[in-house]
Amino acid sequence: MWQIWFCSSSASLYLAGNLLQKALYSKLEILRIYFVCCACPTGLERICPLSHPLTDQPLLELIFAIALPSIGSAVLFNIGASSGGTDVIAMVMKKYTSFNIGNALLVTDFFITLAGFFVFDIQTGLYSFLGLALRSFMIDGFIESLNLSKYFNVVCNNPQPICSYIKEDLHRSATIVLAKGAFSGEDKYIVFTVLNRLEAVRLRNYIKENSPDAFLLISNTSEIIGKGFHSV
Repeated sequence: MWQIWFCSSSASLYLAGNLLQKALYSKLEILRIYFVCCACPTGLERICPLSHPLTDQPLLELIFAIALPSIGSAVLFNIGASSGGTDVIAMVMKKYTSFNIGNALLVTDFFITLAGFFVFDIQTGLYSFLGLALRSFMIDGFIESLNLSKYFNVVCNNPQPICSYIKEDLHRSATIVLAKGAFSGEDKYIVFTVLNRLEAVRLRNYIKENSPDAFLLISNTSEIIGKGFHSV
């Protein structure tokens, strides 16, 4: 019975959170959401009932119980979706505050985790707080990894072949800046561009083969706002 109550609450939170974010649903879509949130978990509980822990190693089970859902949640959060429940509250909090999604999850799940001390015991409560902290940090880390891009500063004498390769082969753009070498006093060009990891490898190999005298500075970044990346 509690599974149905829990799943119904999750579906209601999902709908309420999306309505706050101005998402509209038809009656059929609402029924589908409740069906997925209620029927699937209760069905799995009947097919594969779990009456006891899988192992006698609670820390090992905690690690897997946190790591695997964190990867799935990170993928969903990265595309602007969620798995329901308190994740919806965290998404709304992220939208209307300066919290990132990991900190928002830490806040929304704090009191639920605190209840573990009173409902179960001290050991379970401590494991719950450890899991909550790990989940929050891991989700932020996974999202940052998914959005990781490479920022190129290429100092060269002739920027045209490099820019042509970026535009025609990688279908990206770049910015060229005229500069002067501090040691040689000669005029140089700096090419700025941002690429994903696969494109970065291709550009690095191209420069190595065609402009071996170029100087490359490659940085990791996950906050790229603009066309082809993320909107403001």
